[in-house]
Amino acid sequence: SESRSEPLKQILWILVVLMIFLQQDGFQWESASLVWGFLPQTLLYQALISIATAIVWLIAVRFCWPEDKQADRDVR
Repeated sequence: SESRSEPLKQILWILVVLMIFLQQDGFQWESASLVWGFLPQTLLYQALISIATAIVWLIAVRFCWPEDKQADRDVR
């Protein structure tokens, strides 16, 4: 199981770095565009990045969390 999750861990680290990079959205601050007539484009972008980051974190916890940590928690 450990060897199977190793490539996934590498992919997740790449995704984490990508999320950090994408969160720095200085290129959009000058935009006054509204999405759906009320939502600033930069706010929508940040909301989507937050959702994507939450999904990456969910995958990391689900597939890369050490099983022995869960066993310790169940014992207590």
